[in-house]
Amino acid sequence: MKKLIAVFVLIFSLSLVLISCGDKYVSKYDANYVYDGVSLVGKWVENNHSDKYYQVYEISEEEIILTAYSYGIEMQQITATYKVEGNNTLAVSWGDGYVDRNDFSITEDNIFVLTQVLASEMGEMELIPYNLDWNTDNSMLVGTWISNEYNGEVFTFKSNYKLIVEGLAEIYQMPYAVSGSTLAFGGEFVENFKEEVNVMTYQVEGDTLTLTGKNEDGSKLVLTFTRG
Repeated sequence: MKKLIAVFVLIFSLSLVLISCGDKYVSKYDANYVYDGVSLVGKWVENNHSDKYYQVYEISEEEIILTAYSYGIEMQQITATYKVEGNNTLAVSWGDGYVDRNDFSITEDNIFVLTQVLASEMGEMELIPYNLDWNTDNSMLVGTWISNEYNGEVFTFKSNYKLIVEGLAEIYQMPYAVSGSTLAFGGEFVENFKEEVNVMTYQVEGDTLTLTGKNEDGSKLVLTFTRG
């Protein structure tokens, strides 16, 4: 638990520092904002996030579920309780008695702005309502596919976003995610954190599945499968 807390607090702090370092950043924080008691509830994602790594904040009336993702694959999750102190201070309890306090405001165009003082510098993080399109439709992939390149290798995509890879001697199960023509699938867990996420593009034409990506040396990798 302590490790999870440390990871998320560190990531949160680094995000604030990075945002504060932008030369052209114009603060949207309103120190006179008074919380209305309801606007925090919902699902928020970092503004201008990168698909390679982003965080989603799901806020209920008393709880925050903070989930880290990479290309739609859930990497790590932690639940915290919170309360609003005064007009606009968010006090988040991560457990073990640690409480993180940050001032916040919500703009008229629904941007949730969090602030924190780090090393005597004010940093800010912007969150917007969750608007990502990962895992909206996986119907083209669902089913069993037999590799045309590797004898005995079979990919089975489940409707619940689980991928089963069967080789000659081993069977792996891992999560996968799709967005448009992008396919991401997770690696093995290492101390509750996945070590990597593989990203490829996919195309289904009739009974043929084509996956396109890169080898470790950067060269193009193309894999084809036939529906089983």
